Amino acid sequence: VDSCNPSTGCIFDYTCDDNNACTTDTCNTETGCVFTDISCDDNNECTTDTCNSATGCKHTTIICDDNNDCTTDSCDPNGGCSYDGLDCNDNNACTIDSCDISSGCVYTPDTCDDNNECTDDYCTQEDGCIHDDISCNDGNPCTEDSCNPDTGCQYNTISCDDSNLCTTDYCDPYYGCMHEPIICDRGNGTIAQCDPEEGCIFGCDEWVEVVIRIPLSDLGLGPELTCPDDDDDAWNEVIVKIAMEDLGLPSCTTYEIEDIRYVMELP
Repeated sequence: VDSCNPSTGCIFDYTCDDNNACTTDTCNTETGCVFTDISCDDNNECTTDTCNSATGCKHTTIICDDNNDCTTDSCDPNGGCSYDGLDCNDNNACTIDSCDISSGCVYTPDTCDDNNECTDDYCTQEDGCIHDDISCNDGNPCTEDSCNPDTGCQYNTISCDDSNLCTTDYCDPYYGCMHEPIICDRGNGTIAQCDPEEGCIFGCDEWVEVVIRIPLSDLGLGPELTCPDDDDDAWNEVIVKIAMEDLGLPSCTTYEIEDIRYVMELP
């Protein structure tokens, strides 16, 4: 602005202030005032740089929130926002660690169920899931103990059959299988033989009729009582059955012997 002072003469005065804090005000002698925008860049990727005409540069810290609870949000001045995955490891082998974007880390107890009825499932923080075989021993020697993965312990009654027809087979809950010899009792106080494949051998007729003839005189009787035919030899016949083996005879299971009749005369 050119003016003249009567005392001093010409005055050449200029003011290029645009009252804007966001410009640098200068004057070009040829073109006049120059208003150059200032740079508010602070070289910090973690700020938003703006300028207020009244106050000048403003550096607002940016928010690096990605609305994901499974990340750790941070900012590097040289690189800007970073979203690192959240570490949900609780160092507990008995939990299944996961993350929900809405709630963050989730620690679900591990059931350790292996769907095997033959194992005892449990967990320790140090070793994780453990599956120990269960014992199906019922302490009963009369059962065969086993385990089915679907149903668990099985107790099947064992067979004590020794394929020997000369034994009675059964199972004792304390001692297990017992094989007691059978007695082939003829019912007359004598015992027959037993074959392991055939069982008791009683034979077709293991008895022999033995006629014992005793003189009547030995019985104190007269011959006229039993001798209608005037037989001078008066005898009283007593018929008894004696086991063939007692007579030294072969069993009729070996030889077919029919109607054996021995007469023993007592003098």
